This record gives sequence, structure tokens and C-alpha cells, in this order.
Amino acid sequence: MYTKLYGKACHYTTWLLGVIFILSSIFKWIGLRSFALTIDDFCAFLGLDALCGHGMLLAYAICTAELLLGVAAFMPRIRKYIVMVYTLVLGYFTYITYLNLVSLYGQVESCGCFGEVIHLTPTESFYKNVVLLILAIIACVLSVCKQERKQTC
Repeated sequence: MYTKLYGKACHYTTWLLGVIFILSSIFKWIGLRSFALTIDDFCAFLGLDALCGHGMLLAYAICTAELLLGVAAFMPRIRKYIVMVYTLVLGYFTYITYLNLVSLYGQVESCGCFGEVIHLTPTESFYKNVVLLILAIIACVLSVCKQERKQTC
């Protein structure tokens, strides 16, 4: 019974994250040039001078990776690995948005998380990432609990 409960909760949480990743990717593709400029702003903000000027290439790579991660959430065989990747990716972006939030100078005004469709302030972006990170951690824990329950039965 618990295995089914863990499994369903893990599936729904992973699917929700997958849908969010897919929509975010599509919204970024709509305004790819502005997303590339946002990436250049973040590279300058983080001191990644070697990546500055390569915003369009990075935008293509990020949008493609995000779309593939979103679609992968619906593939049962790799779902347990995808939730771990979601946790790592969202942890990284939560850290970056935190740095942007607490920065006194050079603050990037819009994170570009949902492209030109939805504009988020640094505070909104940080809280969005925290909520998504919590969902990813829950999915990760549920996935581990589901595996442990299967092995003990």
C-alpha cells in the first residue's frame, strides 16, 4: 500500500516538474534573443567572462536541455534519475537566484525563467526556485522510499 502511495506521489510530483520544465522551455524559445541577453547578463554578474557573448549558444543549449528533461519526466524507466537531475539543476539555479537577490550591485532584473511570457523579479524568481526545489526534493525522497519499500517486500 505504501509503495503505491509513494509511487503515485512521486509520479505526480515528477510530472508536475516535467510540465513546468516543458512550458518554461517553450516560453524561452518564443523570446530566445531576450533570453540570450539575460544569460549574458548573468554571465557578467557571476564573473564568467569567458561565457559572455555566447548567450545565444547557451540559450539554445539551456532550452534544449530543459525541454529534454521535461519530456524525460514522463519516461518511467528513467524517472528516478530525472528527479535527481531536477534536484541538482534547481539547487544550482536557486543558488544563482539567491546571489542575484542579495547582490547590492549588478542585479539582473528578470531571470528569464519563463522567457518573455512571464516576467519575474529577483525575489519572485528566488521563491519560485525554492518551491520547485522543495518539490524536487520531495520527489527524490519519495523515489528513494519507493525503491526501499520494493526491496524489503
